[in-house]
Amino acid sequence: MYPWFPVVGATAYERGTLVITLIPTLTVNPLAQSINATWAGVATGLANGTQTNASITAAIDEMFRQSPYLTATNP
Repeated sequence: MYPWFPVVGATAYERGTLVITLIPTLTVNPLAQSINATWAGVATGLANGTQTNASITAAIDEMFRQSPYLTATNP
């Protein structure tokens, strides 16, 4: 694509949204100032009102449930 402009995007979330990003620390490149995320999850409207540890944990569990391609491995 010409001219070569960097691609920039913006996303708006409603107040009370929980955003989680997983970043493997082995891929962080401080010299190039680059960080690549492996996965991101969003729970909208979670913090609007009364939240408990159980409701936050349930929202995080749901993020992972909706990402069946993620698998656990032993380091």
